[in-house]
Amino acid sequence: MISKEKVYWFDHKPTDDNDGYIYGLQYLYNDDVMYCKWYKTEEERDTDYEIRPDIKSKEGGRQWINNY
Repeated sequence: MISKEKVYWFDHKPTDDNDGYIYGLQYLYNDDVMYCKWYKTEEERDTDYEIRPDIKSKEGGRQWINNY
């Protein structure tokens, strides 16, 4: 199952500021990270988080369906 979760840079690498890209959105497949995108603002990240309602969040939501 594919899911997504919000992440924070400093929880993963606290000694580096990632050039200001500290708010992340990671996509997981069976709890393995497939992809992570980083944003400079929490608002940008949260907007992208809401754009993909077809991908289930770790907190709940609709399940991603592969139509291929």
